[in-house]
Amino acid sequence: MIVNNIGAVIGARISLKNGSLLAEVFNPYAIHNGKSGIPTGQINGVLSSGVITLDDLSGPVAGKKVSDLVNLMKEGKTIVDVRTLDHQKGQIRGQILPITAGQASVKPNGNEREAPTPLSSTSNLNTSSTSGIKNVTLSGRSQTSQLPQCNTTKPTIQGPEYKSGSPLKQGQGFAKGLSGARLELTGRVLSAIDCKPVLGAVLDVWQADANGKYDNKSYNLRGKIVTDKAGKYVLDTIYPGRLQTGSTILHPSLIHVMVGISGQPILTTQIYFENQSRDAAIKDTLVTKTVVDSNGTKIANFDFVVEDYREPPANTLHTNSTARIPG
Repeated sequence: MIVNNIGAVIGARISLKNGSLLAEVFNPYAIHNGKSGIPTGQINGVLSSGVITLDDLSGPVAGKKVSDLVNLMKEGKTIVDVRTLDHQKGQIRGQILPITAGQASVKPNGNEREAPTPLSSTSNLNTSSTSGIKNVTLSGRSQTSQLPQCNTTKPTIQGPEYKSGSPLKQGQGFAKGLSGARLELTGRVLSAIDCKPVLGAVLDVWQADANGKYDNKSYNLRGKIVTDKAGKYVLDTIYPGRLQTGSTILHPSLIHVMVGISGQPILTTQIYFENQSRDAAIKDTLVTKTVVDSNGTKIANFDFVVEDYREPPANTLHTNSTARIPG
């Protein structure tokens, strides 16, 4: 989703024309100017990019196939809207329609296609006179680009345990005064565009204590870490307990993380540990191995790969590469 000249975005979604939610396409959480929370700052470019999966489907298509959502799109029954702090019911929206060969036109750079006519131009859903979306740009990264690419870390649901406004802790004193086995989680944040380390990425971390309990009143075991110039982070904490009710395990030991760069898509995911009970919701790529050192501390390492559509320095592009288009 590409937007221009819009600020204070708190969310975006695909829905039916009657307002029934089908899928969220932008997480209403952002990091702007080093501060956490909602809304975003000014956005001119990619607001959100990704793949819709079964887990993302809501409302009338919940529990159905992604193809059911696609069919609704093809039938012209869906819209996409962007909500802002001032217009929380929707500031701009446009109908989703398939593009036919006769409707698509190629821009001079040869890398973008624009559909100027079939998409609806509607005003915002409140009383503001701000113009709505007049077209949607379909972008695709050039196949001839020689930039290496990394696979973006798999996202997961945010979960009800999240609490906004956690303080900057830089991984130090994260579990101060709390009992439990020590855990040191380290790693890097890398760009999906070129696999290079990301300076200044913010990891918003939260977890349960050794008994599987979350602190919802204060900010124990909640905090933010900023990566250094090598893209590295260090989380010095305790090993989280499993969340369970009686003998029923609701979820295994895990660390929740929101990670990203100001003005870029925010990744929400969970890090799991080896040798635990598994279910279909746990993706293999999110399991990090742990070892125990001589002092009894569990050592874990995990690298996050995030979307970063900021323009790279000119000297990082090969001379025969075409312009990089977010897609």
